[in-house]
Order: sequence, then structure tokens, then C-alpha cells
Amino acid sequence: MELKLFKITCLIVGIVLIISTLIVLFAFGFISLPKNDFKVSGVAYANGEFSLHIRNVGTRDIVEIKVFVVEADMFPVDSEDITETFNSIPARIAPGEQVWLIGNWTANGKIIAVNILRVKVVCKFANGVSISRTIMVSIHPEE
Repeated sequence: MELKLFKITCLIVGIVLIISTLIVLFAFGFISLPKNDFKVSGVAYANGEFSLHIRNVGTRDIVEIKVFVVEADMFPVDSEDITETFNSIPARIAPGEQVWLIGNWTANGKIIAVNILRVKVVCKFANGVSISRTIMVSIHPEE
């Protein structure tokens, strides 16, 4: 009787260990998959200055950044590309790195706003995939 109970206990412990190992391996494999992702935040000022913070939280390099204003004070605009107004955008942003960009959100006077902007940031990754994030940015009084 004791031998039979011991065998059953060993079988149950073995099955639990195998299941636990498979769960850990599956979770590790899922976490370590390559991914394209970034975080973005921004601050705009009434004088037109726009500060943008981008952090690469993926596992591939960001090779291109485009920035568009899509709404000004909740009114749609024609997706004005303001990318060229930013100070030197780096050629590559490696995983884990972050950049702060300073530019102008007014698109040479084409955009007028007082309270809030909706800005779309598009990042192209080394594998050719583009991901976009749209953020709301409050316009602060001039400093």
C-alpha cells in the first residue's frame, strides 16, 4: 500500500513539474519575441515651440520618425507634417534609448490653436514596419 501511494505521489509531482516547466518556457519565449514599440509624450507652448519625447521600448531600431498635427483645438487640420521643424532627428534609435526633439507645431503659421493639439507620431522600424501613436498635447502659455 505504501509503495502504491509513493508511486502516485511521484507521478503527481512529476506532472506538476513538467507543467510548471512548460509554463515558464512558454512565458519566457513569449516575452523574448522581437517587437516594434515606442512610447511618446509631448509638450507644446503658445509661442509654437514643441518638445517631443520618444522612447524605443521595442527590440528593433527605429530608423525614421514622422510627426503630424492632425487636430488643433479639436478641429481637424490637413495632417500637417511638422517633422522637418525638429532639431536633428537621429538616424537610429536603438532599443531602450530615448530622444528629446524640439520643433515648431505651427507649420509656418498654417496651424492656429490655443488649448490642445492632437499629434500623430509615426516610427518606422528596422524591419520596415511602421507604428503610429496619436497623443493629445496641451498648449502651455509662453515661458
